[in-house]
Amino acid sequence: MIVTAEKSYRAEIGIKDGRIAQISGGQVSAAAQVLDAEGKWILPGIIDVHTHMELPMELATSCDDFTTGTRAAACGGVTTIIDFSLHRKGTSLEASLRDRRRAADGRVAVDYGLHAEIVEVNEAILDEIPRLVRDGVTSFKLYMAYRRDGRMVDDGGLYAVLKRTAEVSGLVMVHAENGPLLEHLTEQLLMDGKVAPIFHARSRPHQVEEEAVRRAIYLSRFAHGHLYIVHLTTSQALSAVQETHDGGFPVWAETCPQYLLLDETVYLGEGGGDFIATPPLRSPKDREALWLGLAQGGISVISTDHCPFTKEQKRLGMERFDRIPNGLPGVETSLPLIYTHGVYQGHLTANQLVAAMSANPAKIFGLYPAKGALEVGSDADLVIFDPQVEFTISAKALHMNTDFSPYQGFTCRGAVQLTMLRGRIIAQNSQFCGSSGYGQFLHRRIFEPDNCQFWSTHEKASSSAGGPAGQED
Repeated sequence: MIVTAEKSYRAEIGIKDGRIAQISGGQVSAAAQVLDAEGKWILPGIIDVHTHMELPMELATSCDDFTTGTRAAACGGVTTIIDFSLHRKGTSLEASLRDRRRAADGRVAVDYGLHAEIVEVNEAILDEIPRLVRDGVTSFKLYMAYRRDGRMVDDGGLYAVLKRTAEVSGLVMVHAENGPLLEHLTEQLLMDGKVAPIFHARSRPHQVEEEAVRRAIYLSRFAHGHLYIVHLTTSQALSAVQETHDGGFPVWAETCPQYLLLDETVYLGEGGGDFIATPPLRSPKDREALWLGLAQGGISVISTDHCPFTKEQKRLGMERFDRIPNGLPGVETSLPLIYTHGVYQGHLTANQLVAAMSANPAKIFGLYPAKGALEVGSDADLVIFDPQVEFTISAKALHMNTDFSPYQGFTCRGAVQLTMLRGRIIAQNSQFCGSSGYGQFLHRRIFEPDNCQFWSTHEKASSSAGGPAGQED
């Protein structure tokens, strides 16, 4: 059963020289090797557009490097990641991208791209943007928070980047939180002695996110820019995006498995600090709103924001919530979790899962149809997925370089049996069998908004899907 963003149908796939060469209703041409996928699904490889491998923070560096993180990704059906450059004030965007490529090239087990992080805006930085777009780096990440870490960009800088990127068909990604407000709320809580993990969530209530999302949308409309909201978490922020869609101005948004499956009550339990990520986990009401946003197309992408730490690393900041290294592992577990809680439980069709985790990321970030599709000529990046297998998530059995999973004990219905990247098997039966360094850096095409209008088609799909697995042609 071939499952794409548009349809599900039975066929055989022929692969030659790393690409899909034939799709046939009958037997394909004679092959040197045949893989039997009877009773299973074939999906395009998952594209995780938001990862943080070996990301340095104040107290610790995320514990998956480009080697361990991409091996784990392969075991989870992920064939492409997009990570971030590490920009520093006083340095050029091009230098930060070169440094990041030196860290990744020769070590990655899956294909990868980079978003250019911008933490300082001046004319020299703005002049680099067209050059980066020409070189295949077409997306730019800015923070509306983290002022004390030297990463926050003010409204004028965000507007200037939105305007310049629009001129060269680039895309601006924003971490949308009101930085000064959350700083004030954090200071007040700490002054009152409220240092436990639950106060991480209290320091960042929904207003912190909603206001920043609405402000970013306003600036994007003023600049005629192209805006993508990373890790959207609240029903109120989703409403802002949906209202903008309804008004005819496109804005794209992603959410992550942790915001679909967990809520802030985990901060109250033993080891609550292990679950700290930014933005924080929200309420069950927000979770339901995010699922609906995915089904109706207000949210276009599921990424993971993969940024793992060990329990020991988390303990380094345990004396107060604002010092705990923030981030969660997820690159290896996203597909089975979203299948289980999305498709199997009826929130999404299988086609919508493929759209949010493969096709839409490929379209938005300039990789389609080489990636995110199962078409003749596409890269032979595919996943053989068994929707009948059941297993229980255990951090000990995973390949991510951490002793913690936020989904410890979750039972999944559906498992990755095989992952293929450009015609080569890189993982099979939960074991990595590829090679570090086989992954390639991806030069991405310019952003084409007319190819990324998803909400109306998603709405149509959700109303006519005919059951959790979608339609079969």
